[in-house]
Amino acid sequence: MQKLSDYPWHVLLFAVFPILSLLAYNTGQVEYAAANRSLVLSIIFSALMWLVATWILRDWKKAGVLVTGINILFFSYGHIFTYLKGTEIAGVLVGRHQVFAILWLAIFVGLCLWIRGRSDLQVLTSSLNLITALLLIFPLYTLISFWYSNLNVHETKLSEDRSTSNLEASPDSPDVYFFILDQYARSDVLMQYFNYDNSAFINGLKDLGFYIASCSQSNYPYTTASLAGALNFDYIPALGEEFKPENKSFLAMQQAIKNNRVKAAFRQMGYQIIAFETGYNFTELEDADIFYKLSSTKINNFEALLLRSSALLIPMDLGWLDRYSLTDDERKRERILFVLDQVENVSSLPGKKFVFVHLAIPHPPFVFGPNGEELVIQPHYENGETGYKRNDFRIGYHNQVIFISSKILNTVSKIIAKSSRTPVIIIQGDHGPITIPNEKRMNILNAYLFPEAKPDLFPTLTPVNNFRLVFDTYFNGSLPLLPDKSFYVDITQPYVFDEMKNTCLPAK
Repeated sequence: MQKLSDYPWHVLLFAVFPILSLLAYNTGQVEYAAANRSLVLSIIFSALMWLVATWILRDWKKAGVLVTGINILFFSYGHIFTYLKGTEIAGVLVGRHQVFAILWLAIFVGLCLWIRGRSDLQVLTSSLNLITALLLIFPLYTLISFWYSNLNVHETKLSEDRSTSNLEASPDSPDVYFFILDQYARSDVLMQYFNYDNSAFINGLKDLGFYIASCSQSNYPYTTASLAGALNFDYIPALGEEFKPENKSFLAMQQAIKNNRVKAAFRQMGYQIIAFETGYNFTELEDADIFYKLSSTKINNFEALLLRSSALLIPMDLGWLDRYSLTDDERKRERILFVLDQVENVSSLPGKKFVFVHLAIPHPPFVFGPNGEELVIQPHYENGETGYKRNDFRIGYHNQVIFISSKILNTVSKIIAKSSRTPVIIIQGDHGPITIPNEKRMNILNAYLFPEAKPDLFPTLTPVNNFRLVFDTYFNGSLPLLPDKSFYVDITQPYVFDEMKNTCLPAK
């Protein structure tokens, strides 16, 4: 009677090991689902190779050893080649694909000859079963631990807020759209630092009925704090006990975005929550009633990383797989265009809607030319650091400001035209570009479309008062406006705030 260890389980175990190991190494940076296709294909191909080898060799244990050997060669190639790339021996360049491909082929032929000359591989089969099982312990432990910790993650508790308990929607209540254009600066900053006059965009918004807060500043100088404040219509320290100076973690603010009060208030009033993929997990409201996510059948980032660690590095370096791959730059382009295309049609969905749209533009990476054409400006790599040279940043930012200004004006025009009742629309930068002085980085685009009603809007409005105005104007709210303040924050101390005065003088 065959023992369990007699079967060549190592064929399937090693087929999944490199994939699970890479996934575990990148835990928290990629979704587990990104590895699904790789796991399925690796298991299928390994099983098919084993069946074919068994038919040829007439011995399933020999076939199993052969297939595991092939998988070891296949999945180790990229790791070893990358480490030895460019290596010379006695003046001869050996760290190149031509040499490695011949070496790997020679090892494969030697493995075949060795297996053919063996009569009994039972001991080796049992040993490989044990080794592969042991190898899987670490990645499985890492993956399961991370999954379990997420199930039991400490959830930030926002301080109790009863200010929205009396909100109510009427049959005539409008849809509400909240657009965040990441790093879109105020007009004076665009002119001073990027030599761009966006008056055509501003005037276009005014023609549609928007009020432009011409001296607006963000409340905070980076996305996490800015959105946590805006989506909870309060300053960060007032959100709860965890938002204290001694806390060094961004997690509380990220959860304050995910579980924000604005979303809860609209849901309480019977509104559908509509949200989109952003490219940044902490701003993706995946529990929305409708969540739009870009889907692609092309090679994803995890798969590309896996392929580059395998023998498929050869066709990748030769460019043979380019048409099947989607780079980070291409993915950003597709995501931005996808969201802009989809949000135009949200108005046709039944029911009342709160629509949250975070577009990571003109924020780098720079992938759009001024007319929307593909124009990538590559970052600069030096001493292990990545960044943009000042002039490259200026050009890339300038290009993307021109593109998104034109595109968002066209998008909101279509939304208004397709809506049965003109919606409330807020368009804001979360903060300005990172290359300008800190005091200027607070200066943001801030535009409000409040149809029919005429609330008291003024030039120095800040995002923390967005939804206080919306709720008071359209939903029977009674939330007093907060003083409009801006605070500089060092990211190493995310809950230590230094107030920065607004020195802008509104045009008369």
